[in-house]
Amino acid sequence: MPAVWPQASQRVLLAAATLLLALSLFAAQRARRSLETPLADDPGLAVRIDLNAAAAAELEALPGIGAALAARIVADREAHGPFRDAGELARVPGVGEKLAERLRPLVACSVPR
Repeated sequence: MPAVWPQASQRVLLAAATLLLALSLFAAQRARRSLETPLADDPGLAVRIDLNAAAAAELEALPGIGAALAARIVADREAHGPFRDAGELARVPGVGEKLAERLRPLVACSVPR
C-alpha cells in the first residue's frame, strides 16, 4: 500500500513549488531586462552630446541625468580636464560604470581647442 502524505504537507509542498516557480520567472525577467539598453534607443536625441562642450542644461537631455548630476559633470570637467571617452564619466560621483556605458552611444568627447 503506497504511503499517503497528509493533506497539510501536500499544501505546504504545493505552496513551496509555486513560490519557486514565481521566483524563477521573476529572475528570468529581470535578467532579460538587464540585457536591454533602453538608453541607447532613446528617440528623443537626434545627435550625440559633446561631454567636453555641453552646458549642464544640454547634459540634462541625456536619460538618467538630472540637474544635480549635470552640474557635477560640468564641475568635474572643469576640475579634472576634458573627458577622453564616455567611460570616464564614471569618475563623476553619482554616475557609475553602468550608466556611463549606457550613455556611450549618446555622447561624444571632442578634443577641446
